[in-house]
Amino acid sequence: MDIEFHYWITGIIAFEAGFTEEEAKTIAYSSQYVDENDVSITGEFRGQYLNNFQ
Repeated sequence: MDIEFHYWITGIIAFEAGFTEEEAKTIAYSSQYVDENDVSITGEFRGQYLNNFQ
């Protein structure tokens, strides 16, 4: 959707809020992850971990 906001701004805000750099990256990744994985999981893929974020 909007990586500039969902990844970068969220990461900056998390870091400025006192999270470590690694924690802020995890929070930013999690925020962007939902945008990058918008495919419905059905059939043979149900229950598998998919990582489309690059």
